[in-house]
Amino acid sequence: MRKELELTKLIESYLNGELTGEELKAFELRLNVNQKLREEVELQRTTMEALEGVMIRRSVQQAAKMHAKGKWMKGLGGAGILIGLAAVALFTWNFLQPDLPPSEEDGSELSIEIAVDHNEFNDFLEKQVFVIDAEEGGVVEGADGTVIAIPSDAFVDEHDETVEGEVQLVLQEAVEPTSIVRAGLSTTSNGEELVTAGMFYVGAFQGKSELQVAEGKDLMVDMLTPFDDRGMQLFDGEFKEDGSINWVDPEPIEKVLQTVPLEELDFYAPAFIPTLAELGFDIDDQDGVDSIFYSTTCSYERPSESRSEVMEIQIYKADSVVWADRFEDTYATEEAEREWDSAASLDFCSYIKPSSIRAIKEEEFQSTYVATKEFEERLRYLWWLRKEKYLGLYIENLDKPLWYTDSLMVFGKEFSLVGEFYELYLRRDGNVAFDHESFEKLQQIFEEKRELFRASAEEARKKVIEARQAEIREDQLTDRKFWDHERERRAELYEQELKLNLDEAYRQLGKTPSRRDINPNPGLTFPITNTGWKNVDQYVVESTLTRTTMKYEAPNGDKAEIKYEAFNVAVDQVDQYDEVVCYLLGDPQASFRKMMKHDDGTYNEKLNELIDYNLLVIGYKGEEQFVFSEEGIELGSVTAYPSLRPKGDVDALIRRLASTDTAKDLQTAFNYRLFQKDRDERRAKRLAKQEQERAVWRSIFCFSEVDNCCYPCRDLERDLAFWEANE
Repeated sequence: MRKELELTKLIESYLNGELTGEELKAFELRLNVNQKLREEVELQRTTMEALEGVMIRRSVQQAAKMHAKGKWMKGLGGAGILIGLAAVALFTWNFLQPDLPPSEEDGSELSIEIAVDHNEFNDFLEKQVFVIDAEEGGVVEGADGTVIAIPSDAFVDEHDETVEGEVQLVLQEAVEPTSIVRAGLSTTSNGEELVTAGMFYVGAFQGKSELQVAEGKDLMVDMLTPFDDRGMQLFDGEFKEDGSINWVDPEPIEKVLQTVPLEELDFYAPAFIPTLAELGFDIDDQDGVDSIFYSTTCSYERPSESRSEVMEIQIYKADSVVWADRFEDTYATEEAEREWDSAASLDFCSYIKPSSIRAIKEEEFQSTYVATKEFEERLRYLWWLRKEKYLGLYIENLDKPLWYTDSLMVFGKEFSLVGEFYELYLRRDGNVAFDHESFEKLQQIFEEKRELFRASAEEARKKVIEARQAEIREDQLTDRKFWDHERERRAELYEQELKLNLDEAYRQLGKTPSRRDINPNPGLTFPITNTGWKNVDQYVVESTLTRTTMKYEAPNGDKAEIKYEAFNVAVDQVDQYDEVVCYLLGDPQASFRKMMKHDDGTYNEKLNELIDYNLLVIGYKGEEQFVFSEEGIELGSVTAYPSLRPKGDVDALIRRLASTDTAKDLQTAFNYRLFQKDRDERRAKRLAKQEQERAVWRSIFCFSEVDNCCYPCRDLERDLAFWEANE
């Protein structure tokens, strides 16, 4: 029998064009000299051609029947499986195959002999016998690729007692058309022809006793088949009195799923990892990636600083500008504000949240279909749909096969991924083997963990935002304190110079000043409490405010002049410094005047002839400081071209150039500059961090209304056509 089977396979390989090289030459040589072999080849050729034609006709007829009845999934055909055991499931399964019982490499008979002569054995098919340990189980593979996985304690005897010790597993395969014909196996079910994808017999024996499969210990089968027909069903073989087989009790073939470690599955939003990579994060740092993902909440932080703007500050005295300066402040851009307005109008907390993903990554879900590649595939589609209620459907139906929830997704008609979920539905992906009694407990675990993780992430996020806002408030407070001081300092500087100018003007006119607080705004009414010249005060105020020369002539012909002259500073190679500041230190004034920088890189100010000025220039390059100083600047020296030198003893230099009060004010200015530098660095980091957070947020809760970040454009015409065709 064994030699006949080998010859049949050899002829089949020859007819299929599978023989090559020396093997082909040897076979053709045998054909030339062996008349009986030539007859066998012709017979098998005729058989294969006839069978192939029958199979094609049956397929066409079957397709026509299915189309006429309007059935999508359930066909009448199926894989006829001759079964001598209780429920056997057929499914696709990836596995690691353990060592099989020893066999000879030349394919000869296994040394193990079966101790019974069972009437269901087919004499034209090879009996493949495997010995397994009943208590441990194992995996066996047939010659034609049928793989059977046997769980531990899988068999019981006639008294329903669990079997121990060695068990003989017998396997016969009929996958190829020629094998089916030669074995005389029929392909009908209650008189109706089937389109078969193959048949096999499996039996278990201990001694001369036939064993049965224990309840809940199904054998898992992976069977090679040339068909990709999702309507295939599993049949039991029932022997009739004439010895033929009737295929009965069809069951849909449902793919049994296998779990993998949850940590190996990618449950992130599709755009999340690419976004992290683009932002420069180490995506191989799993702990770091998880930390970023799970700490992201559905709350969208309103942008408070997204651009820096130069503002002008004006110092007022008696409602007139006496000093102007510029400083930087931060505001949200219009684009960021529009993004916020759009985000605020959408309910992102109804979208899939990282806290929900973290909940289903808990160990309790390791034994459910959540821990499968099939669910991972569906989750990627669910991310595109965004809504958490769709994820909830799969969690609510953990006790049902995946295809069941796929069908709910297809027939819900609430979204545009109908085609994708319909394809998944047709695959008939089933479930994993887990304790369905724990289903309600899993539901509770999911709800509790999701809420726990959500609250934890929200609290952590709240602390981050509060710390950020506290830092901003502290910086703003320091800014306010400095500028309040600066207003007082500059107002006092103005008062000192105004007094100096008034005293000089009245001296030149031979008069004594009568008042010091003059309101220069025209059209205002104020009382006069004594006699004397009043109009000269207005001229002096205007001259002091505008820092321009005043020439006044009284009605009696007396004259007074307050003289101002321009003074410019052009620092040599000014562009090589990060910042250059020019200070004028006046005497008898008790503070300094900061020169204004112009667009051409020069600094200028108008000097009062009544004040003696010293010049101090400080250049900053990184952490280094460079200085220049000049004492006793005279009116008429309109331009200075200083070259800065490395910093020496600046404190000693200031003590020499300035009064004690001026030195104190300079130190306040220096300290504020250091604060500004530190503040700007913190602000830059804060803005960069916020931009990173917004990019990560968008990669998870992406919304087309704002930036079209990742929401796919779907073919609505395709979906409408699908529903019209299948309504």
